[in-house]
Amino acid sequence: MATLKTAAMWFAQGLDRHGGGHAQSTLSAFLADDVVPWLNRPADADVRKRLHTEAARLVFVRARLYSDSGFHGAAQHYYAAALRLAQEADDICTWAMILRGMSSQSLSLNHQRSALAYCENAHAALPSTCSTAIRSFIAAQLAVVRAASGERRPALQALDDASEFSTEHHPSEDPFDTYSVAALAFQRAQALRLLGDTKAAIDALFVSSQHRNPDDRRGLALTHAARTKLLLRAGHVEEACSSWQAFRISAAGLQSTEASKARAELRREFVPYRANSTVAALFAGRRKP
Repeated sequence: MATLKTAAMWFAQGLDRHGGGHAQSTLSAFLADDVVPWLNRPADADVRKRLHTEAARLVFVRARLYSDSGFHGAAQHYYAAALRLAQEADDICTWAMILRGMSSQSLSLNHQRSALAYCENAHAALPSTCSTAIRSFIAAQLAVVRAASGERRPALQALDDASEFSTEHHPSEDPFDTYSVAALAFQRAQALRLLGDTKAAIDALFVSSQHRNPDDRRGLALTHAARTKLLLRAGHVEEACSSWQAFRISAAGLQSTEASKARAELRREFVPYRANSTVAALFAGRRKP
């Protein structure tokens, strides 16, 4: 059991630090060579439930690695497998957390109806025994998908719920029992952006960037990317340039399709501003002093 917990933590941290392309074959081999045989061994009911919970969480991480690498079909396969394992464990909290992950992936693929349905189901299923971290994690995504569906008041209510749960949460080293200030602020920004409040979204992304763990290079890069786009569209070109430079530094070396896509999108966004000397310097690979 401890080995599974450690593995889930290590691969989740690897995703944050290096992106979804990191150590994929290692995790696949561990699942096939070790985890599957453990699941097939005889054990008493309590041990089997705990084993299935930890396996579900590790498979969930595998799905996220695939998703961040752009292999969305494979990610969906592993999300479904993780759900089955959580059901075998009778662990509704882990089941809801996985469903929330599926909502996030669906929204990134512009499948808004599926994204909303997944997250509404996750939210409705949550028992009061789930940790405040998981409750905040799901409520924050619910705010985003409701905002994407034009449900302003329910979206803001979900944001309030996520913030309330977050204040009751005590940080943990366990990635499945923590929801950071940075991650919540990022989701707040996405919801506010979708609701049309660009200034508040920019402010929330600044908060997110300031609270990011230095090892969460992927999260920091995507935060800078989102803030850069909003700054540029709001007409704050010089500030957007500084944010773009920060993105380039944090994204360097990441094995992440999401970060690569953001890099290409930002270059396109800045093309109309190439007459600006700071923008021109960034395109030339240097930063104006």
